Amino acid sequence: MVCNDYQQTTSASGLIRSLDWDMLSTRRKIARVNVLHKAIGGHLALPVSDYLRPASRFTRRSTTNTYIPYHARTNCFKNSFVPRTVVDWNSLPPDFHSIEEPNQFKSSTSEYYKNQDTINNIRD
Repeated sequence: MVCNDYQQTTSASGLIRSLDWDMLSTRRKIARVNVLHKAIGGHLALPVSDYLRPASRFTRRSTTNTYIPYHARTNCFKNSFVPRTVVDWNSLPPDFHSIEEPNQFKSSTSEYYKNQDTINNIRD
C-alpha cells in the first residue's frame, strides 16, 4: 500500500530499506521505555512502586534511577513488560534518566536506539 509495488519479484527487505523504516523491535523498545518514563514521571497512572525496585548499589554505569532487574524462570515472564523494560531502562545512558519532558525523552531514546541499530547493522 505504501509503495504500490505488488510485483512478485519485489523484495520486501528492499522496500523497507528504501522507506528507511526502523525495525519493529526497535520501535517496540522505544515505546516500552517511553511508557516506563511516563509512569516514573507521574504522567501515567501506573503503580510503578509496586513493580520497580530501586537499585541499592551504584556502579559507574548506574545512577539513582536504575532498577533491580527481575530474575525470571520462564520466557513468558522474562519477555513481559516490566522485566524486559527494566533491562532496557538500565541500559540507557545515565543522562537520559534525568530528562523530565516526555517528548524530549522520546526523541532522545529514538535517536539513541536508531544509532544502536546502525552500529549493529555495520557489525553484521
